[in-house]
Amino acid sequence: MTTLIGSRCTHSNVFSRGVLIHRRQILLGNLYIIIIIFQIFRTSFWWFGGGVTPGSIPNPAVKPSSADDTRKGKVGGRQNQVQKSAILESMDSWARRRQTIVLGSIALIALSFAVGVYFLYSPEPTCTDGIQNQSELGIDCGGPCTPVCESETSPLVVEWVRVFPVSSGLYDVVARVTNPNETIGTPSFHYTFELFDSENLSITRKEGTTFANPNESFYIFESLISAGARVPARAVLTINTTHAWSRYSDTVPKLSIVNKQYTDDPAPHATATLINNTLVTWTDIRALVVLFDEEGIAYGASATLVKTLAKDGQEPLSFTWPSSFGTEPARLDMQSRVSVWDLAP
Repeated sequence: MTTLIGSRCTHSNVFSRGVLIHRRQILLGNLYIIIIIFQIFRTSFWWFGGGVTPGSIPNPAVKPSSADDTRKGKVGGRQNQVQKSAILESMDSWARRRQTIVLGSIALIALSFAVGVYFLYSPEPTCTDGIQNQSELGIDCGGPCTPVCESETSPLVVEWVRVFPVSSGLYDVVARVTNPNETIGTPSFHYTFELFDSENLSITRKEGTTFANPNESFYIFESLISAGARVPARAVLTINTTHAWSRYSDTVPKLSIVNKQYTDDPAPHATATLINNTLVTWTDIRALVVLFDEEGIAYGASATLVKTLAKDGQEPLSFTWPSSFGTEPARLDMQSRVSVWDLAP
């Protein structure tokens, strides 16, 4: 299963803004519903005891008289007043408690209703909503999302670079690169070879693009680079770090190279057979050979292109150089590469 990652396009930004606007409208609608419910119950507050005024309840044990100016009559009047005040305070306290309980229940019901409406009409979190949610490691990447976050990746490693003279003013350059990410690669990245002279002055540059399968070491090769009258002493490979990463969890398909042979008579020439053991027909396969001396230092490289290789098919490989190296290689390292991203549906 493959998933390509590119930069977020304009319609994705528009979609994200639309989602945010939709959610804001839902929240405002919920707030409006709560206000309406509160106003309805506020105008009906008398139903819950908010406007009750208790009547006078006399004390039957004491019968005061307005004309009774005796001590007994005055005491009875004061007792009635105290009892009335106590009863009023008790009823008012109960009315406030009942009011608090009922209004709290109403608020809880309204809040539950608003939350239910929000989750009912709120869009589900996705890997394209422009929001870091649902355990994502970044915005719409990592976690349950197949797009790769930058924090999940390690950069491609350039192990070494060599430059070889081919003929007058022309040079080949080859580099060994490793992708340390086990299940992450890139379907395309940009690179630049730069040649320098013995005084560390730049001579020329050569740019190109290629791919990196997950957990793969591979060669990058450029041939016949013109240096003019100047002589390159070294080369540097720079890889553009802005390339897109992609996740690939299946087995990386590999082609086999057998029957490797090398001869230096009358000119350097290497041959081999390329075998396709996969169930896929491949096109535009680039095969490459690097020659190493006894000390493991590369001193020559060549590449060839196989236009089509059917499943379970074979194809002869041939690599040549214009002039003799004067020595037999201690090791031939041949490599053919196919991109797993070509398998993407």
